[in-house]
Amino acid sequence: MWEHIALLLIAIGIAAGWPPSVRIDDHAISEKWWWKGRVSITWSEVSSVEENGGGEYQVYGEEGRSIRFSRYLVDSQRFREEIRRRAKPKVRLAIDPISVTKG
Repeated sequence: MWEHIALLLIAIGIAAGWPPSVRIDDHAISEKWWWKGRVSITWSEVSSVEENGGGEYQVYGEEGRSIRFSRYLVDSQRFREEIRRRAKPKVRLAIDPISVTKG
């Protein structure tokens, strides 16, 4: 019985840590977790983007929304190019003390 409980807890832990799907289209960038709703930020609302140097990006929008692109997701270089082309923010390293703003 304890083995079944341990396997169930392991399965729940893996499912909770499963990465979201990030979608880019002509109008917005969106993040969808399997266990919660979708977060969308239109391109005109993107206020800043942070890159941590390890292939992870955090896209910030107005009203406090943010979308995280993990290094475990596919094609981070294409993601960065799409963000620069569509939102045109300044992409800076997260350790950079200069604020990251659109412009």
